[in-house]
Amino acid sequence: MMRRWTYLVSGYLVICILGWAGPTAAAEKLKVVASFSILADFVAQVGGDRVSVTSLVGPDSDAHVYEPTPEDVAKLIQQVRQQKASALFVENISDKRLIEQIGRETGLKIAGALFSDALSKKDGPA
Repeated sequence: MMRRWTYLVSGYLVICILGWAGPTAAAEKLKVVASFSILADFVAQVGGDRVSVTSLVGPDSDAHVYEPTPEDVAKLIQQVRQQKASALFVENISDKRLIEQIGRETGLKIAGALFSDALSKKDGPA
C-alpha cells in the first residue's frame, strides 16, 4: 500500500510546472513542485536561475515510504489553481487515476510521462 501511494505521489505530483505556458515577467522565476529530490535536482539543473523548485520529499528521505495525507493531496489542487499551473506530468509506472482527478478538478491535462524509476519497453519512448 505504501509503495502504491509512493508511485501515486511520484506519478501525480512528479512535476507540477506552475505558470509554464503563461506570460511571465523576465525577473519572475518559474515555480516548480517535484515529488522527490532527484526530480527536483533535475529541474533545478535544467531550469537554472529561471526556476524556483520545491521538493515534496527532500534529500536523504525515501520517496518509497512517503504516504500522502488527504491534506497533502499535497493542497495541491488549491495551489495549482492559485498559481495557474499549466501542466501535470505522471511517472510512467504510476496509476494515473489521482492525477486524472487533479486534472479534472483544475482543468489541466497530463502533459506527458516521466521515466524516473523504470524505462519503457524496448520499442517505447525511453
